[in-house]
Amino acid sequence: LAARYADEYNKSSADPDACRTAFRRLDEECRAIGRDPVTITRSAMVGLLIGRDDNDLRRRVAAEIEFVGADSDAEAWLDRRRSRWILGNPAEARERLAEFVAAGAQRVMLQDLLPHDHAMVELAAEELLGR
Repeated sequence: LAARYADEYNKSSADPDACRTAFRRLDEECRAIGRDPVTITRSAMVGLLIGRDDNDLRRRVAAEIEFVGADSDAEAWLDRRRSRWILGNPAEARERLAEFVAAGAQRVMLQDLLPHDHAMVELAAEELLGR
């Protein structure tokens, strides 16, 4: 369906390898129907949780766990998201963002689940936008 009708194809809650596989399949399907694959924008919606340092990140992890009502084991909660989220300090976040771009994402939508944490949004803007 995406090959035939879409202007943009978005992967949500997927790691870079899953994005790469899906984008490759989209290319194949486009070619099969005679559509130029570059006419479809590829995007990924990715969870975002970053901090300036480990303490800042731990504080945000605790806040997010409280906000979403998840279990209280922060490490287990993080482990379930590490492969598909952009999280960590700014350098780690830039590295993860680059992995999604290398997988073929032309646009990465940063899903912020802490909407009242304006400092994290500002940090993301400083450290990620345009990089």
